[in-house]
Amino acid sequence: MPGPPKKPTAILKLRGSWRGTSRPSEPQVESSKIPCPSWVSATAKKYWDEIATVLAGMQVSTVADCGAMVLLVDALSQYVHARNIVDEEGITTEGSVGNTVAHPAVGIRDAAWARAMKAMVQFGMTPSSRAAVTTSKKKDDKPDGKSRFFKPAG
Repeated sequence: MPGPPKKPTAILKLRGSWRGTSRPSEPQVESSKIPCPSWVSATAKKYWDEIATVLAGMQVSTVADCGAMVLLVDALSQYVHARNIVDEEGITTEGSVGNTVAHPAVGIRDAAWARAMKAMVQFGMTPSSRAAVTTSKKKDDKPDGKSRFFKPAG
């Protein structure tokens, strides 16, 4: 399908977009904390609860997002593992003919970082991806300069 991917309806509703109510045929899944599958690696599980709690608090996660969440925590665990190797062994290593080359863990670290960032953007977990998301508070509810001096009628 050409063009950018569609934004989820939940995100559009939070942004206050009219498109948030114009997709009646989209599957509806209630926002909830994503349960961790038993087969997720032990290192990835370290990140699961913290991220699942954040996403549930943002009200953007559902049980349907489990696969995407697995990919996110897996990328994070690979990133941290590769980063630790680079921290211990250095960013360069000796090549097969005695020359200096980039440590293989550098490429693994960078690829895992890119995968994790893409997943975080999909979940609205970066400042730029979250910038357009607002609460359901109406614009009229914002205090203006006069509200400090005048009480509302009624």
